[in-house]
This record gives sequence, structure tokens and C-alpha cells, in this order.
Amino acid sequence: MRAVPLLEAVPLHRVIPAAGTPETHILLRVRAPDVTPGEGPRVQTVLVLDSSGSMSGDPMAHVIDSSRRIVDILHDDDALGVVAFASTARTVSPLRTLRAEARHDCKRELLSLA
Repeated sequence: MRAVPLLEAVPLHRVIPAAGTPETHILLRVRAPDVTPGEGPRVQTVLVLDSSGSMSGDPMAHVIDSSRRIVDILHDDDALGVVAFASTARTVSPLRTLRAEARHDCKRELLSLA
């Protein structure tokens, strides 16, 4: 049997007034199911990064640093790809499973955005 996420809706007001517009806000909580370590779902992620001129300097340095941290955080069985766009889109790093060599290559390819 497959575990499903729990979705909980919590109204922020206990009572909605009868007069006026019956409007309230609801907090939605999504909780992932408990999984046994090692059995977690694997993800396939593609980062789409703005590489236009407005991102030059510190903004691009922060994007590269954050993206490289994502490469470090993902598991070996996860897949990651990177696409950059300015006036056109280009593949910076193809979607691939992050084994040791691919992880290293992806981090190196991210540096090409600088």
C-alpha cells in the first residue's frame, strides 16, 4: 500500500459573520507520509535560472552558490538538470542522476554562468 500525504484545512476564524461578505482565510497544511529511511521518493528537478544582464555580479554569484548547495543536498539517486535563460534558453547541465562524477560535473557546469 502506498502512503499518501495528509492534507489538513484549518480555518483562521472560528465564526463567519452572517452579515456582510462571508469570507475567511484557511491555512492548508500538507504533511508528507512517514517513510522508512532509505525508501524516500527520489526527485527529478530542473533548475531554471535567469542569466540575463540584470543578474550580473553579486546576484548571479548568489544564484550559482545556491544552486551548488542544491547539488550537495540532493541524494545520489536524485536527478538534476539546469537551464539558463536570457534572450533564449540553454541547457547548462543535462538532467542526470547525481552519482559522484555527475555531481562534480554539474557543479563545474554551474560555474559557466559566472
